[in-house]
Amino acid sequence: IYSAVIEKERKGAYLGKTVQMIPHISGEIVDTIVRMGQVPTDGSSVKPQICLIELGGTVGDIESMIFLEALRTLRYQVGH
Repeated sequence: IYSAVIEKERKGAYLGKTVQMIPHISGEIVDTIVRMGQVPTDGSSVKPQICLIELGGTVGDIESMIFLEALRTLRYQVGH
């Protein structure tokens, strides 16, 4: 996640603005989940109908807060 954001920053995707946890890192987490959720895992070319996401760790730990924020954002994007 972080290396993808750094690569985008180096290519100028953020127009010289400061890279921030929200929205840049959390947005990359959401983009990765959405992209991976569309990859067939059974060898066929059919996109999966569901994507199950497990968020591990302890709620409240500062390290996992960005993932909680990303999933909160994803929830609003997909409309559920």
